[in-house]
Amino acid sequence: MSRHPSRLTLWLALALLLGSCYPTAVQPADGATDDDDEGGDDDSAGDDDSAGDDDSAGDDDSAGDDDSAGDDDSAGDDDSAGDDDTEPVPLDGDGDGSPFGVDCDDNNEGLFPYDSFPGDGVIDGCGWQQVSAGLLHTCAINSAGSIECWGAGTGQFGSLSSGDCFAPSYECGQASPPAGTFVQVSAGGYHSCAIDTAGQVQCWGQPEYNQTHPTLGLFSQISAGRYHTCASNIATGYVDCWGAGAQGPAICSSAPYDCGQSLTSPTPLAAVSAGGYHTCALDPDGVAQCWGNDNSFQVSAVTDIPLTQLSAGRWHTCGLTFGGQIQCWGSNGSDQLFPPPGSFDQVSAGSFHSCAIVAADVGAAGGAVECWGNDTWGQASPPAGPFVQISSSDTHNCAIGSDGLMVCWGAGTGPSTGACTPGGSVDCGQANPP
Repeated sequence: MSRHPSRLTLWLALALLLGSCYPTAVQPADGATDDDDEGGDDDSAGDDDSAGDDDSAGDDDSAGDDDSAGDDDSAGDDDSAGDDDTEPVPLDGDGDGSPFGVDCDDNNEGLFPYDSFPGDGVIDGCGWQQVSAGLLHTCAINSAGSIECWGAGTGQFGSLSSGDCFAPSYECGQASPPAGTFVQVSAGGYHSCAIDTAGQVQCWGQPEYNQTHPTLGLFSQISAGRYHTCASNIATGYVDCWGAGAQGPAICSSAPYDCGQSLTSPTPLAAVSAGGYHTCALDPDGVAQCWGNDNSFQVSAVTDIPLTQLSAGRWHTCGLTFGGQIQCWGSNGSDQLFPPPGSFDQVSAGSFHSCAIVAADVGAAGGAVECWGNDTWGQASPPAGPFVQISSSDTHNCAIGSDGLMVCWGAGTGPSTGACTPGGSVDCGQANPP
């Protein structure tokens, strides 16, 4: 990823250019001051992927999306709502309002074509608002509020199936998002869902278990799991779910694991996170409530320590205490229940690994990422930060840096070959953002 010249370099270049074209300015008399350079840009644009799945994280999945999902199955960019190149995108955040306080303003205003769209006011690739890693695809909200996805399901290697979209192409349309402006997106197994600026949910991808058929209402936060989706209903305060497991724990031994993971919560809950085949959310006191598949005690062994955020993975769940410490429960096949010590700002649970962002120092934007658990594809070997949001899935992670740029690691860092098969090749380009 190339570096852009600093603002100081740009202003010096501009000053030299102007100085060669105009006579030397008249110096003000003693005591005179020039107040014209104090103005600031108030424009703000931000997304709080709040909550629960980190996708709140992102899946933050706390938001965080576990967006995990996944099973061993081993898991389009629509710019119709994008920037108008004739107007600067309302991004810049140090006093100017960019997400997470990140400054993505390139200051070119058409003078210095250091990005692909001179005059758009935004550095290339800068200003991602939120990211969510799914099974074999990833979706994120860009600086304009539109959704971009990559990996399996873009339609590049097959038709966008409406039903049986499995081997060999896994082209379910899960990476072909609708047009519009959105505040949160969550990538699941073979489907994705998002909340638009009106609070309404839109889903796309595999509809086989009705996981793309949301209930009516307005929602504040959403999380897509392997075959189901859950969201926080603004009107009721309850968690509404749809997809596999909506009828209760009738068939909980084989895919799609109808274990009751899509049952609507009986009490008001928040910060919901849909995992592989279970769901967790926080009650008003911050105590985790989980339901669905319990084959690894990911439901029954839930901690009773109050949490501020949680993320449900494939067979395990992790959350943050009020002091920033990580608590995990469920499957421990790859030591994913043994997080590092310390204080953290966000955690995201994948399949057999998890990652978390170290608590930022006072006045700092973002922190380093630490990961633990399975590292077969390098998914537990994070790059240097600092980062402000992370989302972990089966075999890859994506995170947004304090500079607004996105970095992904693990399986799928190269372009998709079209031969991505869960349980086999997982190089679907899911960790290769645009």
